[in-house]
Amino acid sequence: MKQIEKHPAPEKLLQQIKLRRQSMPWRWAGRTRSGMRLPWRQA
Repeated sequence: MKQIEKHPAPEKLLQQIKLRRQSMPWRWAGRTRSGMRLPWRQA
């Protein structure tokens, strides 16, 4: 139970967010936590 403090891979998550921001910068202007469900697919 020593992996509680260590997240699975925060750097990978940040990289994915950056890639998503680059793919849709106009949608991800200020939406990182609220736009995790790919809003551009629904719209």
